[in-house]
Amino acid sequence: MSAAALPTPGPSTPGSTTPPATAPLGALYTPQRHPLPYHLINAFATSAHSSGNQAAVVVLSPSASSAAYTDAWHVHVAADFGFAETAFVVPLDLAADEPVYEIRFFTPTVEVPMCGHATLAAGHALLSYIHATARAVHFRTRVRGSLAASIVEGSRRGAGARIALDFPLTVPQAPPDDTIASKIAALVAAAAGVPAHDVIQVAAADFGTGTGVIVEVKPEVDLRSLRVDTKPLSRRETQLTMITQLAGASPTTPNAIRINTRVFAPHIGIDEDPVTGAAHTALVPYYLDGPATERVRALLPAGADPRAAIVDAHQLSARGGAIEGSIVNGRAKLVGRAWRWGKGELTEEDE
Repeated sequence: MSAAALPTPGPSTPGSTTPPATAPLGALYTPQRHPLPYHLINAFATSAHSSGNQAAVVVLSPSASSAAYTDAWHVHVAADFGFAETAFVVPLDLAADEPVYEIRFFTPTVEVPMCGHATLAAGHALLSYIHATARAVHFRTRVRGSLAASIVEGSRRGAGARIALDFPLTVPQAPPDDTIASKIAALVAAAAGVPAHDVIQVAAADFGTGTGVIVEVKPEVDLRSLRVDTKPLSRRETQLTMITQLAGASPTTPNAIRINTRVFAPHIGIDEDPVTGAAHTALVPYYLDGPATERVRALLPAGADPRAAIVDAHQLSARGGAIEGSIVNGRAKLVGRAWRWGKGELTEEDE
């Protein structure tokens, strides 16, 4: 899921993310005259079923044009799938050793600039089932620049493949004054039903088209069991609310910390997101090179540089999921597993 919706122009302007109110549904599908393959993926999952975040990946033809595939068409297809995100990919360079695609992300109502789990899903679909020998695929986005997905060295393709994403960092900052931090802490603590003194720190992250709020709570808070009232979190200026905690040194990965997180985005129609790649482009630097770094340093071996550590991240939603995060060459490296649980073709029946 992405942090925010793209600005929505009028229905007749290029880049519109809202279907024309008067257009019949059939007309929106009219340009499609041949089957389009799609893949249904559980991304950042820990097992094949009922885990991770679901996304559809639709592969358009190289000749796809804005006239043939309007924004309204994308929105209606995404609405038919009904997932938080659907990724649409268009081949730009299939001759390269590492193929290049354009990628766009749509919720059932709007286009968003970037989505972590849908990118992982697209990478898995392309690398496991279409480009069997490529080590990586590259994606061009319209707002967030270039992204990449690669098969982790030693990982098998197909079911349970480990995919690494190369994303821009979203650097979090502490609020400019304690008053703002206190207000955010009090709001989120009340919504989550925890005492304000259980909040350790607050930070904000600018995702380019919206702000994310990071609220770190004490390790002893039972984050998984919190019943969060999302209504107070639906303020327009806050696109993502991330409630997170530092759970200690990772029991399975050397030079790593474990964090737990829950992510809420009611403003864009997602009360709680199952697993959120975009959020971790901010959470990784928050812990490794930001407000929480000194607490992380205390958990690592003596002399270890937190910026070189690994974040063993677990999202404690009902479906649950896992991300391995790190900072590589000034960018976020997010690793997760994926399973394909369905495939098919979009077709248009003659009337």
